[in-house]
Amino acid sequence: MAQIEKAAGQASELTRQLLAFGRKQIMQPRPTMLNYVIVSTEALLTRMLGHHVRLILDLDPDLEKTQVDPSQFEQVFLNLAINARDAMPKGGTLTLRTRNVELREDEVLGLAAGRYVMCETIDTGVGMDESVKARLFEPFFTTKGSHGNGLGLASVHGIVKQSAGDIQVESEPGRGTTFRFWIPVYDGESLQAEPPAALAKRPIKGGRVLLVDDNLTILELLEDALSIAGFEVLAAPGGPEALRMLAEDGGDIDAVVSDVLMAPIDGYDLVTQILRTHPTVQVLFISAYAANKLQNLSVHEVGEVTTLQKPFAPSVLIQRLSELLNEPSGRGAAPPDAEEV
Repeated sequence: MAQIEKAAGQASELTRQLLAFGRKQIMQPRPTMLNYVIVSTEALLTRMLGHHVRLILDLDPDLEKTQVDPSQFEQVFLNLAINARDAMPKGGTLTLRTRNVELREDEVLGLAAGRYVMCETIDTGVGMDESVKARLFEPFFTTKGSHGNGLGLASVHGIVKQSAGDIQVESEPGRGTTFRFWIPVYDGESLQAEPPAALAKRPIKGGRVLLVDDNLTILELLEDALSIAGFEVLAAPGGPEALRMLAEDGGDIDAVVSDVLMAPIDGYDLVTQILRTHPTVQVLFISAYAANKLQNLSVHEVGEVTTLQKPFAPSVLIQRLSELLNEPSGRGAAPPDAEEV
């Protein structure tokens, strides 16, 4: 069982790397200071680099915030650090640097003029020639032979691009490598994030849940997990079945947990129909990746969109659903097709 769990974890990580490269992973962006992300992973970075690589943090104390997914950028820094470590087999120095910068028009290809946070990882390793640099962000391209899968830098590229940024590399054989990326400054109102410890202490709160997924294996597993956790579950293998089940049941539901890509009714259309008769229900989408339609959904259609990226452990679903049901509903009484704006 331990080996099965380990294999599943490895498959899960590979899936996330592929989705990151394709810019299809579900992001949970929030106002974030990248200095905090770096400092929070410093201990892990130090252990991972080993005693022969010195880690130097050169962080701007006045760094501005960005609108990113902190967990994804932990992976960015970890992947860049692994790449630097492997380029310094005899030891060296890795410097992580952050700065506030103002970019002029066309100063960085693909980025508009404006305020950005710039991050650099600078190593003193063996460097790269032009042929390697040209293919660096390609998926499955690796110079590490059987020791690498070629997805680390590809996922870094995908995460940065999906966060409205850009990344470049400077390197020469024998002269080390610098990865430099830019992320737009977040200029909206600062949000106070709740610390993870507080979330972990929340009690599990049961309720009636409509669970919809066209993968029967996943449906049965999640139905069992939610039932054991104290939820009353209506499990449907698709959109039409979910609507029929809801009509026949006639009772209230507290939440809808639905896959996104289903036929003939996808998760978005299903939820839109459900909200016409259950306007205050909480919604949690579960999906392997976020399609453009999810990003463009109107607040007046489904309210605040909450997503959980597959693959995930059942315990993660239970905790996320409990958090949703512990929060006051942000939905108004008007159905989604009301004329008010």
